[in-house]
Amino acid sequence: GPPPPPPRLPGYAYASFVAAELRCADAASWSGCALRAGAVDRRGRPLEGPAGAVPAPMAAGRDCLLWHAAWHVRAPVGNLPEGAFLLFEVLQQQGGGGGLGADPV
Repeated sequence: GPPPPPPRLPGYAYASFVAAELRCADAASWSGCALRAGAVDRRGRPLEGPAGAVPAPMAAGRDCLLWHAAWHVRAPVGNLPEGAFLLFEVLQQQGGGGGLGADPV
């Protein structure tokens, strides 16, 4: 089954923790990974993605992070592990901070 939810950490530290948990190849740059994965173009506009993982329409920012997490676990957005939803929740509380173009540290 999915791993237990990670601890609630503030802001970017939490985003980096989740990135590491998802074994992100580039944990310092969600946007770079989304770009390489074909989720977005170089201007951050959504592109068609694999396995129905990209919600439509997909806005830049926190929705891209949610897609990114879904891509890493190769699952539709509705079937993400608990940790991804906790990350989404934190990003919502921060007004979408940590989205495209941001580097969690």
